[in-house]
Amino acid sequence: MTDCAHDLTSCESGGTASSIQRPSRSSRDLKALEERRLRAADLFRRGVIPAEIARQLGVTHQVVSEWRKAWRAGGRAALRSAGRVGRPAKLSRTQLAKVEKALAKGAEAHGYVAICGPCRAWPR
Repeated sequence: MTDCAHDLTSCESGGTASSIQRPSRSSRDLKALEERRLRAADLFRRGVIPAEIARQLGVTHQVVSEWRKAWRAGGRAALRSAGRVGRPAKLSRTQLAKVEKALAKGAEAHGYVAICGPCRAWPR
C-alpha cells in the first residue's frame, strides 16, 4: 500500500483500474441498429412523416433525414449494416480477457507503485 492520503478504491480520479469501463459494441448491437434503420425504411414506404419516425424510433429528425436520403437513393439495401467498421483488433478475445484480469488486480500486484490521481505525488 502507499502512504498517499487517498484510498485508491475511493479516489476522485475514478478509482482502480477495475472500475474503468470500455465502450463496447457487440455484433448484437450492430444488428439492433440495422433493424432500427430497416424499420425506418418500412415506415418511409408507408408514407409516415420523418418527425413521427424519429419519435417512434428514438432518434433525431436529422438522423431520419439521412436515412431517408439513403433509402431514396438505394432502397432498403442502402440502410443495411456495412458490418464491423474500424481497424481490426490487435488482441484476441482471450488476450483481452487476460489484460482485463491483470488490470483488475491493480498495479501493485504486478510490482508497480500505485499513485493516486488527485495528489500526483509518489508515496513517501
